[in-house]
Amino acid sequence: MSESHSATAASLQRERRLAPLAAGAAVLGAVSTAGALIAIVVADLSRAESDHLRLLNYHAARTEILVSTAFQALAIVGLAGAVAYLLAAAAARTPSVPRWALWLLALATALLVVGTVWRQLAVLDVARDFAQGSPTRGAAGERRAEELIKGISQLPLALALVGTLLTAASIVFASVTAMRAGLVSRFVGFVGVFVGALHVIPLGGGPQILQVFWLVALALLFADRWPGGRGPAWASGRAEPWPPPSTTR
Repeated sequence: MSESHSATAASLQRERRLAPLAAGAAVLGAVSTAGALIAIVVADLSRAESDHLRLLNYHAARTEILVSTAFQALAIVGLAGAVAYLLAAAAARTPSVPRWALWLLALATALLVVGTVWRQLAVLDVARDFAQGSPTRGAAGERRAEELIKGISQLPLALALVGTLLTAASIVFASVTAMRAGLVSRFVGFVGVFVGALHVIPLGGGPQILQVFWLVALALLFADRWPGGRGPAWASGRAEPWPPPSTTR
């Protein structure tokens, strides 16, 4: 057996071994994304039109926000696990994929988790301080709320922003590379591209809903439960076009 065949066999064996973990990560990401969205909808933070009301509402919805934040962190980790597996599988079939792509994804995940959790906890602390002090209403309460909000560190927001941009780039890159390798259909690949783009340009709850759909699709692919069967690239270990729907097994 040639060296290239041995490397391909080892890569396929590794993919089969990690497939259940990758599918689990995708499911975790999908469920947690939905959970975070539901929790923030229940919190209903959009009804406040002033800073002092926002802080009071934030404090009143503390439990829902903590639950949503926990789900967000789990969603980020699950998403990263699924994207990492897809990217590694694409890299095994497309040598042009740089090795640092996975490290970039790991950095993005760490920055996004830390920034997201830190930011939410910081705002919750300010909301608690505001609600437990005085004044909390009227013009004086609004001025006090503005001062407290100005005191919130911008570092966690910056970390989350950088993490979001890098995560979006990783999702788009993994989706495009996986399409070229024949690991996903063009439809699933383009959905992944949109998921990445919507991380940067969010539109209400649309990005989360689309992300849930995409992660469920990846879970089915990783677990080899895709309707009609997966593309031949998964079994061959080589880049092969995803076949038309009429020719999938």
